[in-house]
Amino acid sequence: LEEARTLEGEPLVHAELDRTLGTLYAQLGHLDRADSLLQSSLDGKRALYGPEHLEVGKALVEMGSVRLAAGEVDEAEKFVRDGLAMILRTAPHRSEAVPEAMAVLGQVLAVRGEYPEAAATLRDALARMERDKASDKSVAEGLHELANVEFYAGNYAASDSLNRRVLAVTRRLHG
Repeated sequence: LEEARTLEGEPLVHAELDRTLGTLYAQLGHLDRADSLLQSSLDGKRALYGPEHLEVGKALVEMGSVRLAAGEVDEAEKFVRDGLAMILRTAPHRSEAVPEAMAVLGQVLAVRGEYPEAAATLRDALARMERDKASDKSVAEGLHELANVEFYAGNYAASDSLNRRVLAVTRRLHG
């Protein structure tokens, strides 16, 4: 963080470093610090790229993810929906940002208990990942989210089948 403060003459590097540090703080559970850093990254990207850009859309989704982790579901949904809409308007046809944003939206909907819509969103995200040959790690994470949604919706056989696919992908990845 101290090093990042010295990069004011490098706005893109500063914004990306804020994003990286914000993501790390979120993984450590320091959500207030993560939120602050990701907001700084979002502000920096808006200043660099303008209000309508793929990188701004991705930053909005990241903010939504942190807000969801903090239990701020309404704000999370707004950030994620705004980010996904921007990504769809600005992304290349097969950008990996689209299914990633859709997966976060699926998580938001699942937290709301909107299981049919969450499952449909996650299935669409997985179809895009598989079509675009996304990494096995991304596919496994998407399958895991969908399995959880199916479980909480009471669709135990579907959840079991999806978890078996997660296990197969995980074994391929890690042995």
